[in-house]
Amino acid sequence: MGEGDTPRGLRRFVAPVLGAVLAVVLMEVVVRDVYTVRTTWDPEIGVLYDPGTPVRWRREGNGTSHWDARGVRANAHAVTASAGTIVVRGDSFTEALMVDDGEAFPSLVQDALQAAAYDVAVLNIGRSTDSAADHVAHASRTRRVFAPRWVVVQLREEDFTAEAWDDTSARFVSGSDGSLTVASAPLTPSVVREAFGPLERRSMLVAYGLLRVAEMEQASRDQPPLFRAADGPPPPPPKDERVYPITQELDAILKAYEGRVTLVWLTDREPNGAERAFDAFCARTGASCVSARRVFDALREQGHSPYGFANTVPESGHINKHGHRAVSDALAAELLRLRTNGLL
Repeated sequence: MGEGDTPRGLRRFVAPVLGAVLAVVLMEVVVRDVYTVRTTWDPEIGVLYDPGTPVRWRREGNGTSHWDARGVRANAHAVTASAGTIVVRGDSFTEALMVDDGEAFPSLVQDALQAAAYDVAVLNIGRSTDSAADHVAHASRTRRVFAPRWVVVQLREEDFTAEAWDDTSARFVSGSDGSLTVASAPLTPSVVREAFGPLERRSMLVAYGLLRVAEMEQASRDQPPLFRAADGPPPPPPKDERVYPITQELDAILKAYEGRVTLVWLTDREPNGAERAFDAFCARTGASCVSARRVFDALREQGHSPYGFANTVPESGHINKHGHRAVSDALAAELLRLRTNGLL
């Protein structure tokens, strides 16, 4: 072996290793520009966004959000809140990672109330996957932690159907007498979180990779089998034929917050049975309700879709900045009406 062989052999080994390291570093930078989500575990309510790191979300829309240790999203403007707080609960449509802090409807509502000389803080505690059952199950924590003057609960059809009856989280249970109660599932970190938690917090490449693997696994389960053309098309997935007691679920939300609640319904493009049940419930009970039907239809007449983003399909996915603005206008008007009437 000549004297030059060892350095040459070392270079052949080091060069690809350095190349791989550089590629990983570059991929980490690229991924963080699209997806920066660090989470922490709260034993009372589960996963929360890390209050020390802004959440960057470009998978749908292009939003940056900031969160505190209680799971409250930052608004565009800080206020003294001399008149107290209004808490907004909801699912990913309220959480709204797809838009910036100042574009989410709770922040816009706070701005509108401030402009009307009502110094109240509007706290966004929306959480992805929360259902009507979660809103009832977490009512005591909401009152204990935030002591709100009023509560707003954003709802969609999915919040009352399978999501509200899934035994992996808080769920509704029907009694033999037809009564409705809520049962809470034990909160435990997932196996993936236990195994990859520390690494997932440090590397968005790992975190995003785990997310994509989970999405691909779900997609593969939803796809029909390959190479079975002779068998004809696969049968359609079974439809959920269960009749859900939406009226009772709505009533449970009202009772959980002692009636001091405004229900906000995000409508689909076409009316459905759940929306009609919501409208009938609001008319019968006189509850404080806001339906997005009128403001969303008005947006469409103006040539704007309330759903979808430049990097997604129009009328699909979550509400965009136009949808948030429309919801905030309708909700602020209702809250100011309540205040004028001495209810808020």
